[in-house]
Amino acid sequence: ELRLVLVHSGYRTIRQMIALMRRFPGLAVETSLLQADRMLESLCDAVGPERILFGTGLPRYAPGAARFKVETA
Repeated sequence: ELRLVLVHSGYRTIRQMIALMRRFPGLAVETSLLQADRMLESLCDAVGPERILFGTGLPRYAPGAARFKVETA
């Protein structure tokens, strides 16, 4: 029943991330570093949009890239 959020996960960990999220239903991911092409769409198809949390990485990262990926998904 524990709920966890993966943060700062990038494109290199997408396969492991999907496997973990399929195994553990309380696991979600934030999007600040998920900026590879069509990654949000692939993740939504694999585990559902309700387990994806919008994140920008502020104040360390500018929010534009994260916002753009959501707007164009």
